Amino acid sequence: MNSRLQSIIDRMGQIRTIGVIGMGYVGIPAAVLFADAPEFESVRGFQRASPSSGYKIAMLNRGESPLKGEEPGLEELLGKVVGAGKFRCTSDFSEIAECDAVTLAIQTPFKDPKDLIPDFSALIEGLRQVGRHLSEGTLVVLESTVTPGTTERMAREILEEESGLVAGEEFCLAHAPERVMVGRLLKNIREHDRIVGGIDEVSTARAIELYRPVLTTGQIIPMTATAAEVTK
Repeated sequence: MNSRLQSIIDRMGQIRTIGVIGMGYVGIPAAVLFADAPEFESVRGFQRASPSSGYKIAMLNRGESPLKGEEPGLEELLGKVVGAGKFRCTSDFSEIAECDAVTLAIQTPFKDPKDLIPDFSALIEGLRQVGRHLSEGTLVVLESTVTPGTTERMAREILEEESGLVAGEEFCLAHAPERVMVGRLLKNIREHDRIVGGIDEVSTARAIELYRPVLTTGQIIPMTATAAEVTK
């Protein structure tokens, strides 16, 4: 266990403010469930103000879900946490600096379904945004589907390069793959077991602290970051 990182975490105290990057079928339900948990004070959803998806920001801040299809309970819960002032969406990524934990729920589609090579371009940009505004002691969690070793290598390198901080010594880093199906988003997050893998013991423990409050029947399954990637 890294005593330096643990001392930083002890000084920070419990996770209070959470940032969720990527307001899609994974990020939105995760964000509202975090916001509904009494253990956390506030959640910020981060969404680029792009021509194709920037409309989500205003919708979410009105308590309206931009997701297509029926998602039982989602819009009601979204309206509740927005009304309570516990959730808001923004395109200002500098607010990452105020978060105790940040999750990346960014799609990694195949560049070409024939060769099954994932397109990490959006994830890389998200990691760069996090790194530019990363504060000491923050927990960073990749929820995106990635190839084994991505968290330990690519994600770590980008975050360290952009922030000037060292993973495992000055900030926590983990992988916690999502397992959701359209039409069952809230139910899946609450009830499925959650795999959580940090790059070290402190990161794993911090990630467990983040996810435990949103689970009802689901259990936390701790492992290493690479093992979590392989499991997904």
